[in-house]
Amino acid sequence: METHFDINYLEDNDENDMHKDFFSPDRTYIFAIHPHGLFAWGNVICYCNNLGIRNPLLEDFPFLDICMGVATVVLQVPIMRELCLGLGCREVSRPTMTRALREGHSIALNVCGEAGALVAKPGFDNAVLENRMGFVRLALSTGSPLVPVYVFGLVDSYETSPSWLRPIQRFFHKKLRWALPVFYSENFLWLPDQNKLDIVIGKPIDVPRPSEWGAKPDPQAVRELHAACTEALKHLFDKHKGRFGFKDRTLKIVDAKKPY
Repeated sequence: METHFDINYLEDNDENDMHKDFFSPDRTYIFAIHPHGLFAWGNVICYCNNLGIRNPLLEDFPFLDICMGVATVVLQVPIMRELCLGLGCREVSRPTMTRALREGHSIALNVCGEAGALVAKPGFDNAVLENRMGFVRLALSTGSPLVPVYVFGLVDSYETSPSWLRPIQRFFHKKLRWALPVFYSENFLWLPDQNKLDIVIGKPIDVPRPSEWGAKPDPQAVRELHAACTEALKHLFDKHKGRFGFKDRTLKIVDAKKPY
């Protein structure tokens, strides 16, 4: 894996805000990762605890116990299921993620979901975030701060399918909730192009502890926190895109109800 990615981990910190104060051992966090890309390689590398490679985030914050949420369809595929479970991943369903937070784990979610794979295209940074409210409700109902994360270079890891295949992929996504991946790379098979991934982790967005753990949050609070998360992601992207060679790119927020 390390031969195909040059990973640069960077905490986002302002002049008066040291990253060492970002996380507290008495809180659980929800890492909201963008974009999905064709495959979520960067997310797995940075947030799975059991890969056996250097993890700067966990070196700085050893008390973080993070489990990665993966799509249900992935856990239905033999070998993939065993691989994901062996890495400590869990099904990305509300009951499972709620249970993980209650057990004291922080969780890492790719908010774009399967739709993110369909909008992945080299040269274009798209985040399927509009009308994605589930992770926000989860944060409010459990009192878990939201952490915006962006993986620069992830969308450039593969050449994606030609336009004439898109209707077939959309059919699979709508009917089976599975974004049929069709791709190629410099390495021919499933291995991604050798490009650098720069993972930027933003400052956690504080979330108040609920009066009753797991209670349904107020819809207005959900909308306000979602707007704050969207703005934080945009700020993170715009602040760092120049230093990683993407100064001419714009982050597009895609509607989850109409992703394509």
